[in-house]
Amino acid sequence: MGCGGCRKGITINLDKQAKITAPIMDSDGSIVYPEGEVPPEIEGYKPTKDDPQRLSPREESACVWKITGIMMQRDGTYKPLHVCRSQECKHKSKPVSSGVCQACPHRETQD
Repeated sequence: MGCGGCRKGITINLDKQAKITAPIMDSDGSIVYPEGEVPPEIEGYKPTKDDPQRLSPREESACVWKITGIMMQRDGTYKPLHVCRSQECKHKSKPVSSGVCQACPHRETQD
C-alpha cells in the first residue's frame, strides 16, 4: 500500500495472512473489513460479490486524482475520506464526495 503524500514513494507491505482488526484500504482502492464485521453502506462503494468483507469503489466515481483514507469517527465507526489532488480542480486539497467527482470536468479514470 503506497502513501505518496510526502512524494518519497514510501511503500508499506502488509502481511496478507495477518488478522485485521480494523478496515484496511487495499491497493486497488477497495476497503476490506475484519472477519465477522458487517461492512456498512458507504457512498461511492459497492459490496463485492465473491468477498462479503470487501467493498469495491464504484466506477462512476473513480478518479486518478482522488486519494482515499479510512478515518475513525467519534462513534467508533470507520468512514473513508476522499481528497482531490488535481491542480486544476476547485476542490484541490479538500474533501470530496462521489457526486463532486462525478461532476468534475478534470476527472480522469485509469482503464
